[in-house]
Amino acid sequence: MSSTTRRKRSGRAHVSETTSEENVGISEKWSLPWQIPDLTPAPMRIALGIAGCSMAGKTITSTHIAAHVAKQYRIPILFILTEKIYSNLIDVRMKNYDVPYKILRIPRVLDLLKFFGITAKIQVKKKADEIGKREYISVQEPEDSEALRMMPAVIVIDTVSAPFNALASGGRQNFPARNQAEEDLFGCLQYVLAASPKPALAITIHEDTKDPTNMYVKPDIKGGKAVDRWHDYVLMMGLYKKDKRSPYKWLEIYRWAGKDVSDKRYRLLITDEGVELAE
Repeated sequence: MSSTTRRKRSGRAHVSETTSEENVGISEKWSLPWQIPDLTPAPMRIALGIAGCSMAGKTITSTHIAAHVAKQYRIPILFILTEKIYSNLIDVRMKNYDVPYKILRIPRVLDLLKFFGITAKIQVKKKADEIGKREYISVQEPEDSEALRMMPAVIVIDTVSAPFNALASGGRQNFPARNQAEEDLFGCLQYVLAASPKPALAITIHEDTKDPTNMYVKPDIKGGKAVDRWHDYVLMMGLYKKDKRSPYKWLEIYRWAGKDVSDKRYRLLITDEGVELAE
C-alpha cells in the first residue's frame, strides 16, 4: 500500500528546558496507578494507554486519573468522545471532583485527525485486484492544531478504537491504512504534549482483542504496534465473571517505562467517590 505523508516536524517533539514543576510526582494518597508500591510515577507530558473489554471500567478509571492529575497541576480536562452512543457517565462522575472540564464529541476519524493537525484523506481503490482496499494519505501540522491551542490540559480520548474500526473494515488488506492513521494521531498527540506550556497528560482508551481460537491467550490491545510505539505507560483492564455470585473488575500494569511488571492483577473497587485498588 502506498502512502504519501509529509511530516513537517517529528511527532516526538522534546522540550529543552525542564522546570521543577514538571518533576513533581503524584504524592497524594489516591489510587490508580501510583498507589501501587514501588511503581515509579510517570512524568507529565506522556500518553497513558488504558485497554480492556467492554464494561471493564475504562471510562470511570480514566476519569478518576484525569481528575486527580488535573487537580494537582491546576489544569482542565478535555474529554474527546468518539462513541456514537450518547452517555452522561462523565458528567455524573465529574460531580465528585472540583475540576473544570470540557466535552467534545468527535465520532469521525478524519475529524479526530484534523483536531490534532492532520489533514488526511482515504481513497478506496477500484482496480480489480484491489477492490475495497483503502489508501491513506496525510499531511501533519500539529503546531497549528486546535488541540495545541487548548493546552495545557489532560486530554482523554474515549475511545481511540471506535473511529478507527471503520478503517479496518474490509479485512486484513486495510490494516495498514488503520495503522498509518493511528501512527499519525499518536505522533501528533505526543507533539502537542511536548509543546504544551505547562505539564500535560493524555489518556487514550482502547478496546482489547483476543484470538477466538485460543482461549488461553491473554487479550492484547487493539491497534497493536501503533499503540506500543507511542505509549510507554499502559494499563490493561478486564471483568472477572467466573464467580457469578461476586464478579469483579481487575487491572494489570501492562507496561510501565523503566519498571519490570508482573502478571499480578489488582481488584478494582468502584464507588461513588472514585476508584481504588485491592489485593
